[in-house]
Amino acid sequence: MRVLREELSDFQLKAFVLCEGYGLQAPTIATLLGGTATKASVRDAIRHARKKLRSERVGFRLGVQLAEE
Repeated sequence: MRVLREELSDFQLKAFVLCEGYGLQAPTIATLLGGTATKASVRDAIRHARKKLRSERVGFRLGVQLAEE
């Protein structure tokens, strides 16, 4: 969880956890997060979070990918 907190913005982390952990859809997440959150901003945050988490650097930090030699 520490790596996720360091790599993702607060909004990306919340949106990602609500989507992946709880199976919620963007409209519901936007409502739960309130403020300026919209369906589009939630979808964007989730997309960016997934992209960051697929990166080699983050995968290595999470221990799910081997470093290139």
